Amino acid sequence: MKPAELMTIKDASQYLGIKPPTLYKYVKAKVIPAFKIGNMWRIKRSVLEDWLERKVRQSETEALERETGQGYLFK
Repeated sequence: MKPAELMTIKDASQYLGIKPPTLYKYVKAKVIPAFKIGNMWRIKRSVLEDWLERKVRQSETEALERETGQGYLFK
């Protein structure tokens, strides 16, 4: 793993376009995968990109279900 692969909360929040306190909230709630080194949170860039891609696919699937009217019977 390259050192640039590890992102700080500040780096990751800038990458995602959200404020650091919002990212802290997601990390603490285990919505976004992260880990601590000492007392500092770190996020692996590749893990964050994979998580983001899954969220995009999930949103696209939900939008398609809304458009086609499918998926509401069993939710």
